[in-house]
Order: sequence, then structure tokens, then C-alpha cells
Amino acid sequence: MIPRRMLIGVMGGGLLAPTIGRRLFHQAAVETGAAPGEAGEIARHRPQLFDDPADPVEGNPLGRVGIVEFFDPRCPYCKAMRPVMRRLTGSDKSIRLIQKTLAMLGPDSTLEARVIIAAGLQNGAIPMRAWIMDQGPPPSLDAMLAAARDRNLDAAKLRKAMEGETVQRMLAANMALAAALGIDGTPSFIIGNTLVPGAVSLATMRGIIAANA
Repeated sequence: MIPRRMLIGVMGGGLLAPTIGRRLFHQAAVETGAAPGEAGEIARHRPQLFDDPADPVEGNPLGRVGIVEFFDPRCPYCKAMRPVMRRLTGSDKSIRLIQKTLAMLGPDSTLEARVIIAAGLQNGAIPMRAWIMDQGPPPSLDAMLAAARDRNLDAAKLRKAMEGETVQRMLAANMALAAALGIDGTPSFIIGNTLVPGAVSLATMRGIIAANA
């Protein structure tokens, strides 16, 4: 079991996710095996979570340890977790970090999510996600298309795809999957049969991975 005191710090800096009290109690319940319904939902949706070929992957694409990250590109806590996850995947070559893009924070979030998913149709989701989430204020569509061109993506094709049925269906599927798992905020991670809600420290993430090995 992960000590509860480990859950209150984020990257050692005291950054706490929204509704942290509820999330701490929720995570403590998961880690003590007190959330069998949640584990069942994860098991039922395992192919969608871990085996969707459309999902962008960071780390080792063939890694034996799958981690699913539900993120919103406008979420400041998702941005705060980026260096944590880079350190994790950089130091542990067994990790396959699977990204599920959500849009939970309004129109800017929806626009950015559609751009990221459309970029993924050209195998460019990872660099576009990085650029978008490095921005402070929400970038304009023109700025995102320019960034796509700078990353050797076909901006016209991306622009058309982001309005198309495929991208909308993929985003809707991610949102429906999150709802089925009871995810109501970002970031949220699935490790084994454990739902890890909110931003956590690198040490906590490693501990949860070890507990699910």
C-alpha cells in the first residue's frame, strides 16, 4: 500500500489537484482494495484502454508496463505532470505511456483536443500536444496550424480532419470511456487495475507501478 502522506505532495512542490480531499480518500480506497467496482470497470474496458492503435504512445511502444493518461490540454495539473512523466518514461524503459485526450474545460479545450487528435492521424500527436501544452494563453487555430507545419505535418489536411467525423468520434469515445470509469477530472491515470486521480509525485507514481507489477 502507498502511504497516504505520499499523496499530498506533487513533485515535492505542494501543488495540489482540484478536489484533492475527495481524490485522496478515493485513491486510498483504491490502494487498499476497497474499490472492486472500479477495478471491474477497468477490466471490462481493458482493450479500449490499453490496445487502441489510434492512441499516441510515449516511452517504449512495446513496454510491458502500460499506463493510460487521461489529460485535457488546458488542464494546469496535466501540464504540471508532464516533467514527472518524462522523467518516469526516461528512467524506466519498460513503460508504455498511452495518451487519451479529453476536452472537459470549455471551447479552447475542445479546439486543442481536436487538433491533437487530428495530428495523431499523421503520427504527430506527441509533438503537437507538447507544443500546445507549452503555451500559456490558449493558442489560436492559426498558431496551431503554423506549429503543425513547423513539425512537418500537412496543416491543410489537419484542418480538414479536425472538423471531420473520425476526430469527433475519437474524442467522443475518449469522453465516454472516461465517464464509464468515473473519471471527472484530469489528469487521471490507469495503472493495472488502479485509477490514480490527479497530479501525484514521481515517487508515488513509481510506488503504484510497483504495487501493480
